Amino acid sequence: MRKAVIFLTTAVFLIGAIVSFPCVSFGAEEPIVIGLPTALGKWFGKGAFEGITMAVEEVNAAGGVKVGGKQRPFELVKSDTRDSDPGVPTADSIMAIEKLILEKKPVAIVGAPNRSEVMLTAKELKYKYKIPQLVTMAKSPAFQKKVAEDYDKYKYVFRLTESVLSLVKYHVDYIQYLGKENNWNKIFAVYQDTASGKIASKVILGM
Repeated sequence: MRKAVIFLTTAVFLIGAIVSFPCVSFGAEEPIVIGLPTALGKWFGKGAFEGITMAVEEVNAAGGVKVGGKQRPFELVKSDTRDSDPGVPTADSIMAIEKLILEKKPVAIVGAPNRSEVMLTAKELKYKYKIPQLVTMAKSPAFQKKVAEDYDKYKYVFRLTESVLSLVKYHVDYIQYLGKENNWNKIFAVYQDTASGKIASKVILGM
């Protein structure tokens, strides 16, 4: 939990320019709005919201960030993409993200949907509205492939987590170790119905 809070605090600091530590009064200064579109009904979505809220409160209590010589606070706005709920179409999740952008007008997005399918489609919104995003969930290797193919279009999106391919290698090594130690020769897999989950299970089951 401590590592998660440190990570989320760092993410908030990345959005600001220069942090000023003395406590000051913001007066009528306009807040810097950052958005969190994610699956708020799931533990990771709730955890992301609570962690970023703590980070925002910490930064604001310490004086906010200095922009153009003025101290400005952060304001966190959220949107429930429901992308980890069964049967929710990708289009519905994308609509929730675009609604957040249009109505709340965040200067940046911190956090992301869980499903890679949603995140890959949502990258088009970041290009459309020229809004940067720090991605923390989706792990499909198609993410970096898109950036490599058209950097100018996808330069607004930054992934702060690893690709599913690095996780697969870890799991393959561990499963092979367990098989050798326990003389197991069969494996059954239960995987999440996401693009990255399908890729991982296919590699692991085919090893």
